[in-house]
Amino acid sequence: MKYLSGVQETSERPGRRDVVKFQGLVSGLILTTVLCIQSGCDGYDSQFARVEQGRFRSTLTETGELQAVSYTIIPMPHFNWQYGRPKIATLEPEGTVVSKGEVVGTIETSGVVKEIGRKKADLAIARAILKNMRVQHASKLKQLEGDIRSAESSLRVAEIDEQRVSFESKTQKKLKALDTAIKTLALKRLHKRLETVSVVQAEEVRIHRAVIRKIESSIAMARRTLETFVLRAPAHGLIEYRQNRLTGRKVSVGDQLWPGTPILGLPNLSRMKAKTWVSETDINKIALDQQIRLRLDAFPKFVFSGHVTEVSRIGRRKNRNDRSKVFDVELLLDVADPLLRPGMTVSCEFLVAYLEDALFVPSDCIHQDKGEFVLYVKQTWGLKRVPVSLGPRSNRTVVVSGDVLEGDQVAKAVRMGSI
Repeated sequence: MKYLSGVQETSERPGRRDVVKFQGLVSGLILTTVLCIQSGCDGYDSQFARVEQGRFRSTLTETGELQAVSYTIIPMPHFNWQYGRPKIATLEPEGTVVSKGEVVGTIETSGVVKEIGRKKADLAIARAILKNMRVQHASKLKQLEGDIRSAESSLRVAEIDEQRVSFESKTQKKLKALDTAIKTLALKRLHKRLETVSVVQAEEVRIHRAVIRKIESSIAMARRTLETFVLRAPAHGLIEYRQNRLTGRKVSVGDQLWPGTPILGLPNLSRMKAKTWVSETDINKIALDQQIRLRLDAFPKFVFSGHVTEVSRIGRRKNRNDRSKVFDVELLLDVADPLLRPGMTVSCEFLVAYLEDALFVPSDCIHQDKGEFVLYVKQTWGLKRVPVSLGPRSNRTVVVSGDVLEGDQVAKAVRMGSI
């Protein structure tokens, strides 16, 4: 340590060490003189600060926005374009807290109801056609069956005649045999026709039944659409209107949306998180599970605790007009509170360092001299130059270690450079 109390006399020839001592003496005298001038030589209190000892907190504060950890979307239900372009009929007020299953809105159903009416009429016609078809089929089959019975009778008569002329001439026998063969072939053709007609009729019935099932399916789908047009909350949450991308404003009653377009959001307020960003110069101070304190800009007196859950590995530009890089950081709050609402602006205070017992001084008391950091400690006869090592820092103070004690008065930087 070099004591800046006065020039030391020596009988030896001045060497390099003496020159260094002399330079330190001069620096101390200059600093003392300047401090004296600025304070009016009435004392150094306005130009000095005390070395403090105790708990030290180093924090980093950034602005962020609250979000819900769990967020459910209620989209525009899917519908058949035959219903037209239905509009939003009703919506519960934004900000309403709802439970699972509660109605949060409805979609216009006039197009669906009209389509159901048309399909019911089509179904009645199709069923009537099927009924008439079955009657016609039954009549046709009865006619064929009657023809078959007549052909069978004719065949039996021909067979009897053939037996009766067994003692007649060969010509008569051949004629009766030919007649029997003709009637046998006619009977076979009638049986084949009956079989073919039965297959064709069955296919016609199958096709028409498929038409009926299609109409019934359309009616069932329309009825399900009526149910989906009553919007119900799939989970507990707070109603939040989503943005209509076509209009650039929030969704409202009367809007016509494409199927799948978000109508409402339901953030679950039981678990809340905050999203913020940290500059690339400070990102090395942030780590997973790091403790944070969060304050609402609307209610700054209330403080909420939490921790870091996610730190982006890739930086991005802060905005279009600023080329500086930032990293996105996500924070999870330890508890939920009715005051916490999605979209609220918050101040996120990161705990960078915490020491139970440390010496620290204001940052403007640190001087940089000859490549090292020093403090100028006030003595009764002047200033004492004390080299120190620096530790964690906050916005105003910095931890120091060296030959200093709690309560020491140290000079603030006076046009000599400070960190």
